[in-house]
Amino acid sequence: MIGGMPWDDFETRHRAISPGDRLLLYSDGVHEIHQQDGTEWPFEQFIEFLSACPADAGGAALESLLQHVRQLKGSELLDDDFSIVEVRF
Repeated sequence: MIGGMPWDDFETRHRAISPGDRLLLYSDGVHEIHQQDGTEWPFEQFIEFLSACPADAGGAALESLLQHVRQLKGSELLDDDFSIVEVRF
């Protein structure tokens, strides 16, 4: 775990991984986007956006995510780091 705080409780789960599956590791700055209207981008919409990206899109999906959050923010400059890595199996 990276960046976990000692006062938080975290669940541990196991998942079967199949060929073609992908794992996304990201910082909170990837989805905690302050939109132009002052509200924060809902986490559910972040999940929906990523789920709609084709699994075979590769780096194009992550680039599309970056462009999308910049549009939501209304700026090329985001408030926090934007760190995301995709692992393909």
